[in-house]
Amino acid sequence: MFVILPLAACAAFYWLIFIQQSQRNPQADWREALIFTTIAAGVLVAISSEVLSLFTALNRWAVAGFWAGVLLLCGWGLFRSRANIRVPRFRVNLRLSAFTCLPENWLLLAIAFYVLVTLIVALLAPPNTNDSLQYHMSRVMHWAQQGSLAFYPTPIERQL
Repeated sequence: MFVILPLAACAAFYWLIFIQQSQRNPQADWREALIFTTIAAGVLVAISSEVLSLFTALNRWAVAGFWAGVLLLCGWGLFRSRANIRVPRFRVNLRLSAFTCLPENWLLLAIAFYVLVTLIVALLAPPNTNDSLQYHMSRVMHWAQQGSLAFYPTPIERQL
C-alpha cells in the first residue's frame, strides 16, 4: 500500500497535467507532462520529508497520509477537468523490420534492457558498498528511529 500511493498520486498528477496541456494545445506532447510530473514528484518528496521532519512525524503513516492527500487533490482536479480527456498516443514503431532502419527503436530497446537489469539488481542485492555500510544505512536507520531528518550524536561526521 505504501508504494502504491505515491505511484497512483504521480499517475493522477500526470493525467491532470496532460489534460490541462491538451485543453490549451491539442498537439500537446505526453513527454512534457512526464517531465513536469517527475520534477513535481521530486519536489513533493523533498517538501514532505522536510515538513514531516519538523514535527518528528516522518513515519510510514504520515508519509502515506501525505501521498493520499496528493492523490485526493489530483483526483479532485481530474474530476473538475473531465471534459476533453484524450489518451496520449505513444508513437514507437516496434516492428522487427523497423529495428534495422530506426536508431531510436534500438536506443529505446537498450534503455529498456538497462532499466530491467538495474531493477533486477536493485531488488535482489542489498546495499553492500563500503560507504553505504559505514554511514548511509546507519543514517537512514537513525532517521527512522527519530522520525526526523535532524542531526543526531555520532562520532562519524560523515553520517551527518
